[in-house]
Amino acid sequence: MVDTVSSARRETLLANGALAIMVVLWGSSFPVIDALVQTWDVLSATVSRQIVAATMLLGLIAIRERRFPLRRSQPWRKLFILGTFGLALSSALMTTASAPAAWSPRR
Repeated sequence: MVDTVSSARRETLLANGALAIMVVLWGSSFPVIDALVQTWDVLSATVSRQIVAATMLLGLIAIRERRFPLRRSQPWRKLFILGTFGLALSSALMTTASAPAAWSPRR
């Protein structure tokens, strides 16, 4: 019984710690985006963020699963549509909103 309680407590602490790290990383993305769009256009900033994130995610999954995470049996068309409209579009809108001057002509 005690072992189950300590295991549950450890999992709760681990989950809360991971959530806190995620919040800090997500919150720090706004100043990074602001600095990035001072020198890059919105599209380049968005594409580079997506490439870095996808590469890191695939690497983490490959390390955890001990194999490359992409398989032919996955529904690639649906995943592509979801990634384009669900992630890339929202990321582009967030980058644009973070830097409203990014669309104005540069001098």
